[in-house]
Amino acid sequence: MDIRRRTIQELEIKRNDALSALSRLYTTAGRKLLSAETDSAGHDRIASFQDINRRKDEYSRIITDIQQTAARRRELQEQSLALKKHIEELNTRWPELLEKLGNALYLYYSPSFADFFSGYFAEISGSKTALAEQQARAAVIQKELESQGFFSKLITQMKLVPVNTSIAQLHKKLAAILVKGARAVRDSDSLRPFYQDGSLDSAIIQADGECSTLKNEIKAQQEYLQSITDEDSGYAEQLSSLGADNPPRRIEELRNYMKQCDTELENLCAETGRIYINRFIDENGESIGTEKREAEADTEELFPDVMQKRKAALSYSRRMEMLELTSYIEKTEKQISSLEGSVADDERKIRQLNEHIRDLRRNIQTSEEEKEALIAKRAKLELLEGDTVKLLEE
Repeated sequence: MDIRRRTIQELEIKRNDALSALSRLYTTAGRKLLSAETDSAGHDRIASFQDINRRKDEYSRIITDIQQTAARRRELQEQSLALKKHIEELNTRWPELLEKLGNALYLYYSPSFADFFSGYFAEISGSKTALAEQQARAAVIQKELESQGFFSKLITQMKLVPVNTSIAQLHKKLAAILVKGARAVRDSDSLRPFYQDGSLDSAIIQADGECSTLKNEIKAQQEYLQSITDEDSGYAEQLSSLGADNPPRRIEELRNYMKQCDTELENLCAETGRIYINRFIDENGESIGTEKREAEADTEELFPDVMQKRKAALSYSRRMEMLELTSYIEKTEKQISSLEGSVADDERKIRQLNEHIRDLRRNIQTSEEEKEALIAKRAKLELLEGDTVKLLEE
């Protein structure tokens, strides 16, 4: 790249910087005029300015609403997950507490329980009897093991395995009956009359109270979970009404709208400021007119910078044009030189052709003369031959 082209590029950068600075000055002036609603700004431009700002503020408000609502939904959903987990943990306590209540009902069984617990009492008794038998068998086998040798122990231990399995199964069956019986008693509210007459044993009251406490705690947690779910649903509807079923996407869309508003505002302010400043300063950066006119909305403080930047931009443009013209002149000179060379070359060729033509004409003349001589010679020979033929005929 030659020095001139690099200089033009540097000047172009400086000119563009000056024009950008001018655009910012126009925008500042226009914003002042439009914000102050001056007569010079114009009614239509002021209305557009206010409308664009209103739209931008509305987009900003919606974004804030979406962010706050989405944040609250995240909090609620986290609470909901924690509550569900807690409720699941509470529900895992039911078998233990119901088994405890069933065992208390069995241990402190009263004939007055017959209507609602006699069947379970019988099942529990049967299971406990079967369990005791198996436990007794296990104890006997275990006693045998203490006095046996290594190989005998192996055989006896094989006998112990099915007994232990049976014991485990009976424990499980007994627990299931206790839980089932206690749950049936609580579901039917069969203990209410006994609370009223004060005839329940304290162990039953304690076990039943623990179940009631757990039930109430689970109910409270479920009601709280439902309230959170309802609140979250309300926020979901609110987001939907804002077009934010997908909050991040909607926020991005609204921010793009705000950027469009910024572009519209900048263009409107720049155009308003430029038109207004042109009343005071011409394109060359010189003041217009001799009358003193008062600028509006404190825009006069911008005029010195506008004048300087316009003059700078004009100067850079002129210097660029001069350099470009110099390049065009040099290019034209080269074209002229090339054309002149072509003319000289063609003139030389013409001279050579003229000389060649003259040579050809001389050759033609010589050939014509040779031709005439040959014709004359032939005529002479024809005449002589005619005389010879006559003599021979005679």
